Amino acid sequence: MLISPGERTVETSATLSVLKDDCREEGLECSACVATAARDMAMVCQELDDRAAAALFLRLYTRRSCRSMVKEFQFAYRRNVEWIRIETAREAASEAAQCA
Repeated sequence: MLISPGERTVETSATLSVLKDDCREEGLECSACVATAARDMAMVCQELDDRAAAALFLRLYTRRSCRSMVKEFQFAYRRNVEWIRIETAREAASEAAQCA
């Protein structure tokens, strides 16, 4: 939901339920959605600290119903960055071994 500058919204618990239901109707679950976003972000940028990752998450997921997932996003992002670094090191070692 995009909100123009100065526009205010009021989200009730019924609204939050509808927003989550919208995602579920599309076949999305919160954990899977957040894990995919964290993986994709880690592939693009491995240099975010927790504060920057949280800020980015909140910019990407503007719905109040998504905000509770910020810690899960941070954890998944860190885990994916570590995995990417390990895989990159393995590939570099493999290429170095082939050249030797």
